[in-house]
Amino acid sequence: MYLYLYVSPPPPPDLHSNKRGRDNADTKVALAAVRELRSDENSINYFISHSWHDDVQAKFAILDMVKQQFKAKYGREATFWLDKVCIDQENISDGLKVLCINVTACKKLLVVCGKTYFQRLWCMLELFIMFAFSQDEAVAAERIELIPIEADGVTRESILESMSNFELEGAHCYDPNEEIKLRSVMAAVGEAQFVARMQSLAGKIRARERESSPGNLVRSLTRSLSARHRPRSAPLPHHPRSAPLGRSPSIDTDGAVLGSLVAS
Repeated sequence: MYLYLYVSPPPPPDLHSNKRGRDNADTKVALAAVRELRSDENSINYFISHSWHDDVQAKFAILDMVKQQFKAKYGREATFWLDKVCIDQENISDGLKVLCINVTACKKLLVVCGKTYFQRLWCMLELFIMFAFSQDEAVAAERIELIPIEADGVTRESILESMSNFELEGAHCYDPNEEIKLRSVMAAVGEAQFVARMQSLAGKIRARERESSPGNLVRSLTRSLSARHRPRSAPLPHHPRSAPLGRSPSIDTDGAVLGSLVAS
């Protein structure tokens, strides 16, 4: 298991680009900050869930602020799991076989959510895994932290509204063969239940923010980011409702199925 520790200054933005391999200069700089989980550590603070198609500079600004506020609150560096450096980009398939372990080994799923986030099926799988392997829906919701990339008319409220109307039909992979595989995994474990839980997550996030203290790390971070730019609210692209699904196995009771299917 690898951690990704942000250093100062942060790695170059091209870290999040679609460049593959571990030999390009940007990736080499980032890999210098990667280390294995120590014996005295039983978890990673944040699994970074993000779309590679969203704004790179905005994502780095968010993660840098998370790093700074975490250190101010806890007196130490936050630890992150980031796909680009924690998965061998020259052997991606092996890394993805243990995605379930990587997600559940982190205390929080940090959703850095931009305009394309809900359109990426791999991002949806990360949320799917969090629900599948958590003790119950409430525990999963508590472990998901949402920070919006407020640009192009997208705001936190428009993201939550899109989540309230969430349908998995609009999420896709670049590779159609990957998409077929991921959809079969979700259908086997409980796609309909996942969609329902995603739709209810928006309300849980709103309720949590109303009840949280002013010192809440992600809440104060979101306010700081919002103060920088307050674009006019615009909903994310809405996708047509998928056809009714048949009865699916429970996400709670059949989480083990997910691990075996993803690993296949």
